[in-house]
Amino acid sequence: MAFSGMRGVLLVAALLGTVLVGCGGGQTGKPTPAEQHETRLSKAAGVTTFRIVCVRDLWERTSRVGFLSGDPEIKAKVTPAPGGLVTVELTGPQLVDYLRMLWHRGPSYSNPDPLSIRVYDGIAPVIDRIQAGGGPAGTVPEVRIDDPVGGASGSSTPTSAVNPSTSPSHTKSK
Repeated sequence: MAFSGMRGVLLVAALLGTVLVGCGGGQTGKPTPAEQHETRLSKAAGVTTFRIVCVRDLWERTSRVGFLSGDPEIKAKVTPAPGGLVTVELTGPQLVDYLRMLWHRGPSYSNPDPLSIRVYDGIAPVIDRIQAGGGPAGTVPEVRIDDPVGGASGSSTPTSAVNPSTSPSHTKSK
């Protein structure tokens, strides 16, 4: 049955609106994971320095460039930290490259890497709190990835130990 005139136009507009809402963040307006990732890349590009405190092996295995992958080599400053950990200092551009590497090895990858997923999930909340031009110069966002077993309550469930730095704000001005 053919629709003509205004009734047909309204039907097509209603259908198109439904399709477009389904393609974006949905009816709730919540951004898709890919949109959140793009926002994080933009925020990461604006930081001068970003610190990650973790075990050396976690850094080395997640920052390793894959054979013929096209990923850039990440030459971050890595220094020993107490407790067998290392402090990794990344510039904004290095952080963008690292986030891209982690993202491409994540859940949408054919063989997801749990180490990359864990690091990305640890970094993401701190990057999400960054506000362009929102904090005093010298404030460095920091993530600590050091999950204890048990915790203070003696629970056998590992608890997240993603701790931002003790600086007053997790923002970095341009």
